Formats: sequence, C-alpha cells, structure tokens
Amino acid sequence: MNNVKIKRYKSPLLWLAFCIAPLGLISIFILNLPVSLLARFSLSARKLSGRITVMGVKWLKFFQPWWVGEFKITLPKEIAQYETGALFVANHRSHLDVFLLLELIPGVRVLTKNLIFWIPGLGQAAWLLRMVYIKRGRSESYWKAMEDIRKGLEMKDRILVFPEMTRSAFGETKLSRFTLGPFQKAIQTRSPVIPVVIWGSDYLWPKEELAIAKKAPLIIESLPAVDSAQFSSAEKLSQSVSDQIQKRILQLSQSHSYESF
Repeated sequence: MNNVKIKRYKSPLLWLAFCIAPLGLISIFILNLPVSLLARFSLSARKLSGRITVMGVKWLKFFQPWWVGEFKITLPKEIAQYETGALFVANHRSHLDVFLLLELIPGVRVLTKNLIFWIPGLGQAAWLLRMVYIKRGRSESYWKAMEDIRKGLEMKDRILVFPEMTRSAFGETKLSRFTLGPFQKAIQTRSPVIPVVIWGSDYLWPKEELAIAKKAPLIIESLPAVDSAQFSSAEKLSQSVSDQIQKRILQLSQSHSYESF
C-alpha cells in the first residue's frame, strides 16, 4: 500500500475538531446530561440517551462533506427492542470508527483506552455515555473491563469492542489476533455477537496521520448475528467471528481497492 498516493489535508481535521466542541456541548452536555445520568438505572433513559447521541453524531456528520459511504448495520429484533444485550465486534482502522458506530448503533458502549478520559470534553462525554475503559498493559484493568462488559450485557446493553486492541496499519487486510475476554463474557451471558466490518476509514484518516482525505471507499456493515450459546469456548467463538470478518475484508479489498479509488 505504500505506493498508493493519497492527498490528505489538515483543514478537514481541524474542521472536525471545531465542530465536535459545540455539537458535543449541545448534544452530550445539555440535551443528554440528565438522561445519561438516569441511564445508569433506567432502560427507558438508556434508549432516549442513545437516540440523543445518534442525533448529535448526525449533526456532526452533516457538517463533514467527506463523511460519506455505504453504512448498513442491521439489528436483530430482540436486540433492536432491547430484549437482550449484544456484543458488537469490529475490526479497527481509524479514530473515525467510534464516531461512525456511535451513529449506527444507538446507545452503544465502547471499550476504549483510559487515555480518552483525560482529554478535556471527550473524557467527560465518554463517562456520561458509559464507555468501558481499560488501561493498556494492566491485567487488573483488563479483567475489570471484562467484568463491566459482563454486567452491561446482563443489563441488555450494546457493547462494542475492537478485539485487535489497536488500529490496523494503512491498507492492512489481515486481522490481528483477537483478545478472548469479551467472547468469554458473551458466552457466560448467552449474548449474541454481531460481527461488524469496517473498510476505508483508514483511507480517510490512517494511523499516525494528522490529516484527512476528502473521500474514501468507506463501508461499514454488520454480518449475521452469531449465537454464542453454540460455542463451547471463547477461542472457538472468537475464531468464528474473526474468520467471518476476515473473509469480508478480503472481498472488499478486491471490490473497493484503494489503488483504484
């Protein structure tokens, strides 16, 4: 992929940061503040908080002309109606992935590095939206986060994890090994697992870049739900989900090649 020449610009990234401040203030700290606090105790409040967050991200998306693509997340009926919790498992290509999925999966809680909680504004928003934090390299933090995921699934939450635990290098088509903890908790709680495939967000804003391309072959889609109860171990469940995501990534790398875009 090193031979792919892409024009990226700092101005869209600066504009994104500029838009996040006022829109986040309105949607998270004004409209969502009382609801998100109640969401810790009330399923109805969780649903409303999720809808407000989706609205806020839609506003943000409206002001980003480069933020276009093919988005298709399908929630099974029992998940859409909050009859059960669900573990969403996605490959990770860019910082943009979280913003995109906050709109596509209403009310989702994301397993994220604790560093975000130290960023003014974003840290407070992450706390209000009940994100699950983890400290890199700390085993006790990892298992505490896994326990938070278990409790969330039992409370019928939608939990999103990037089990590679880091972003892929630009253009990478091979998945890294998945961490097993979230799959173990899905089996324990008999929660469905929804594989999510992301392609192209690294074309827009890759790892270690401080500039954004103005367009990309951006695709986010969910695959059929996986019944965790059919698996005897986290290893087998993880491998099944990884294989499905990997297969779709390879297909997209052929049909939406970065070189030809």
